Amino acid sequence: MRVRWPMMAVLAIKVGSGGRVCLFSDQTTHLLADVGGAFPSSSGFTSLEPARFLDTRPGASTFDGAFAGDGKLAGGSEIALDVGGRGEVPDDATAVVLDVTVNDPENFGFATIYPCGVDRPNASNLNFVPGQTIPNAVIVGVGSGGRVCLFSDQTTNLIADVGGYVD
Repeated sequence: MRVRWPMMAVLAIKVGSGGRVCLFSDQTTHLLADVGGAFPSSSGFTSLEPARFLDTRPGASTFDGAFAGDGKLAGGSEIALDVGGRGEVPDDATAVVLDVTVNDPENFGFATIYPCGVDRPNASNLNFVPGQTIPNAVIVGVGSGGRVCLFSDQTTNLIADVGGYVD
């Protein structure tokens, strides 16, 4: 039996001209958008056009070709993802906004995203069921070497898009 959960993600995005943001879907669907807050201009947050920094699916690509198409992450392991100094994220960024997606996990499980170089927290950012594709937004500190660690307790594909940073 395949369980289907609603797809949703929390994003931090830059407001465009006229105070608007654009929503796009490649399929006919209903879209709902709720505003839960805002970053003041003095916050140090910089919104970026989302860029794919990680995609483990075979044949996948990223904006610079790194961290692409390496196949599913083995359960119980992690990826140390370079974010600082990559793309439009500066070397001295202290945190990034990620939209992390789990794709086609092989079992019930969880993923945890955290700054590399610290102990992995005993908390999850995503919980998933076999065969599911589910995203979640995460604001995470940038750790040692300008990296963010993505851990999954089960074998799965991982995708990560950067949408902004804190300096």
